[in-house]
Amino acid sequence: MQPHVTRALQDWYGAWTVHERAAQAAFTVAFPALSLSDPRCQCFGPTLRWEKPGEGLGKVCLDDHVRATAEFDNVLKEASAKP
Repeated sequence: MQPHVTRALQDWYGAWTVHERAAQAAFTVAFPALSLSDPRCQCFGPTLRWEKPGEGLGKVCLDDHVRATAEFDNVLKEASAKP
């Protein structure tokens, strides 16, 4: 592979990683109960989850197109960030 192509791919991957981590950080600030989880969802990106009895459950999937899918059930006020 040509050096400039290799460099372009490395730059793209670096930028992708920065955006993916920023998205994870934004969701964990908004919903502190979320944490990185394995296994990943079918979206091929990071999956953030929480499940605590009496506090609800939730999942955020970040896909490989920089989209997020969020599913929450019985979220208490205390599970989200304070203004």
